[in-house]
Amino acid sequence: MWSGGGVDGSNESAEQTCLRLAERQYGLLRREQALGHGLSVNALEWCLHISRWRVALPSVYRVEGSPHTWHQQLKAACLWAGPTVAASHRAAAALWKLARFPEGPVEVSTTRDLRASGPLTVHRVRWLRSGDFGSVLGLPVTTPTRTLVDLCAVADPSTVRSAVDECLRRKLTSLDRLGAALARAGSGRGVSALRELLENYLGGEAPTESELEALVFDLLEEAGVPLPTKQRPVFVRSRLRRLDFLYPEPKVVIEADGYATHSDPIAFEKDAERRNALTSRGYRVLHFTYQALKERPDELVDDVQRALGWAGHAHR
Repeated sequence: MWSGGGVDGSNESAEQTCLRLAERQYGLLRREQALGHGLSVNALEWCLHISRWRVALPSVYRVEGSPHTWHQQLKAACLWAGPTVAASHRAAAALWKLARFPEGPVEVSTTRDLRASGPLTVHRVRWLRSGDFGSVLGLPVTTPTRTLVDLCAVADPSTVRSAVDECLRRKLTSLDRLGAALARAGSGRGVSALRELLENYLGGEAPTESELEALVFDLLEEAGVPLPTKQRPVFVRSRLRRLDFLYPEPKVVIEADGYATHSDPIAFEKDAERRNALTSRGYRVLHFTYQALKERPDELVDDVQRALGWAGHAHR
């Protein structure tokens, strides 16, 4: 039990060393680190008593005045859980900046049996290979490939599919690496759907090329509309053109038009040329935008149904 008193010169020097270490760790220190850098138990308790340091998690301390951020919370969780731990699942997806995963969740994976409380979620996993660890902004994190497998347990299939497409598009993973990870994954929750998706891609189905395309595909799937072919190459005027979505019969094309790639005059002219070339050859071209998806999704589904001549149920 701490019995009062300040710190002597040697402890002041040790505390400065600890503070320099904390600067590299989002303002955090683990108890063992402080003692290992020469700070005495009494001096450590004094820092806590006068609120110079505060308890972030058991045996993990936050230097008073350091920015209280999501990254700091993740670092505190990793320091608390020990060396064989990584930010994982939704937290890892957010660190890799996958579109559908905002910052906020504090999730880590470890092979140890740990119990957490509060906003921290600890996933006890059967295996974490050295190749499953990456680093983002000084934080240990599961690699994108391992993260995709882990997401199967906490996200719906369409969200996982969007994450897979984005990782492939950004070259954060590959079909080979994903296949190897799935071979080790066993029969966890949601893994069968990811295996089926991988088999489809290995069989020639293409992933979506943008988050907007992924949202369009989700909308059609949720509405029960027959699903189109993605990224279908066709020759128009002796040029190979890749269509976002295509129904070969009755020659219906859906183009996902994001503002960033269609806003400048050159892109506008190319889009018009492309649309005219397709229309003159009997294709019906529908354009989906972010704003339309947000404001009138039912109308978009109805347009597709009419173009297909499909007498299905209207989207709800």
